[in-house]
Amino acid sequence: MQSFGRMIVEDPLGIYLVLVAVAAVLLAVWAARRNPRVLLAAAVVVAAIAIVAVLDLVVTTDNERIVEGTEAIVTDVENGQLGVLAERMAEDYAGLGVNRKGALDMASRMLSRAGIRNIILRNMSVTISPEADTASQTFVTFVEGERPTYLRWRVRWARRNGTWKIVRIDSPEPEIPGRS
Repeated sequence: MQSFGRMIVEDPLGIYLVLVAVAAVLLAVWAARRNPRVLLAAAVVVAAIAIVAVLDLVVTTDNERIVEGTEAIVTDVENGQLGVLAERMAEDYAGLGVNRKGALDMASRMLSRAGIRNIILRNMSVTISPEADTASQTFVTFVEGERPTYLRWRVRWARRNGTWKIVRIDSPEPEIPGRS
């Protein structure tokens, strides 16, 4: 279960629903009784809704940065490009048995042969280790192209000079839909 603070800035829908329900009840009570204290309480709840909205817009968490980075890479790959992947890979990348240049060369060859039309991300999970400035991410992709396929990915990220960079990508595993 995520912390309340994380819920506010990453997924505040539940908080909005509770606050709106409380405000609606308070306003209904105020309409029936015209008690100024109830109206003040409703105003405080509305202010809380505004605060949650501002925090949601202003604060970007590490988890959101990694998810946004992954989504940007996918969009770039769908457009036949690898610039965002190259930008997000650390100079000391070591995964798939190759270094950064080897991984980008491999991705370029695969991209030129795959005929990718669409990539759908599913089941994304990010686990951040703040003390080590590292993160582990897993997700499933459905790749529509010459040979449609589901793949499960494991990606390791590390903070480099304040920016999250990919330091390792494990070999993707075929995924059977409906199983995890």
